[in-house]
Amino acid sequence: MKNFLSALDVDNVPKLVEEALALKASPWSHEALGKRKTLGLVFFNPSLR
Repeated sequence: MKNFLSALDVDNVPKLVEEALALKASPWSHEALGKRKTLGLVFFNPSLR
């Protein structure tokens, strides 16, 4: 999966959760996973706190 924009983009949710748990258990096993990548968050609504 190259671009993840929506939950509807996921074909196999159990496989995605399995991979996430494996990364959580051993976060340094894939050191190069996020290198040279950019993550952006956009919030359109104000916080409701």
